[in-house]
Amino acid sequence: MSARKVFLNSIGFALAALLSDGIFFPPGALALVSAKEKEAPVRLPVIDKADKGSKITIELEKKTAPQAVGKEREPEAPKPSGQPEKARAESFDDLKDPFESQLDSLPQLKDPFERFNRGMYKVNETLLDYVLDPLARGYARTVPEEGRVAVKNAFTNASSPASFVGSLAQGDVGKTVKVAGRLLINSTIGVGGMFDVARDHFGLDPVNEDFDRALGSYGIPAGPYIVLPFFGPSTARHAIGRAVDSLVNPTSYFAPFAASAGSTLGETVNAYSFNPDAKKDLDESAVDPYESVKHFYYGRRQSLIKE
Repeated sequence: MSARKVFLNSIGFALAALLSDGIFFPPGALALVSAKEKEAPVRLPVIDKADKGSKITIELEKKTAPQAVGKEREPEAPKPSGQPEKARAESFDDLKDPFESQLDSLPQLKDPFERFNRGMYKVNETLLDYVLDPLARGYARTVPEEGRVAVKNAFTNASSPASFVGSLAQGDVGKTVKVAGRLLINSTIGVGGMFDVARDHFGLDPVNEDFDRALGSYGIPAGPYIVLPFFGPSTARHAIGRAVDSLVNPTSYFAPFAASAGSTLGETVNAYSFNPDAKKDLDESAVDPYESVKHFYYGRRQSLIKE
């Protein structure tokens, strides 16, 4: 390998290392390096004036030097931040609310009980910080992820009656049959739903339906925003939907209240354990965490209704 190739390869490795460390070159910088490599002046060894080759050397320098100077003036001036326009745009887009475009086309969510809701939001945040978060983190350290996934599957299977009623209320025969099939297969072969046999071996994906989504599919408005104790963000329509979902859940008729409350807490702790820092990240990136949670919740629920 020639000395020139070794030199160019070393430059390439150095540039790759800088790029991998997050250092951005201004637009046109890399093009300038490439132009210099391809069209740099060709300078032959200086020969004594008595040598016949001296005239050739001088002529080559005259022809190539002006082109090189012209190439160095072509690249545009670097951006003030030193970061390409496209990279800056992409990093800015990452900060946008994923449901922002949907919220623009939706009816405005009214918040007539904002004073009460903010107070209840603080109560729920205190419970989350001092009860739910420590429990979930300790639970995650104790129970391996495979076990927590099995628990999640069991809770999902237990909520199948609510999904069945929600699908049936919308007149969606396909989803209704799928929910019934999943419930039958996972409750038996899946050992009470701990293993999602219906999805893994029969291709029956989970159906996420509830009565609130059924009401929304008929154009019933969400109503005012309400922050419920323990349950968090909700609307008047969603609160009614939660009540209907609990009525169609068979465990609410056979298990005492304490057992039902413990089951709800267990489901919440198990779900929270998979990503305990998500809420913290959302709060840190928001100017007003209360408004951020409200808009995120509303956008999420409306997107589910449109599915």
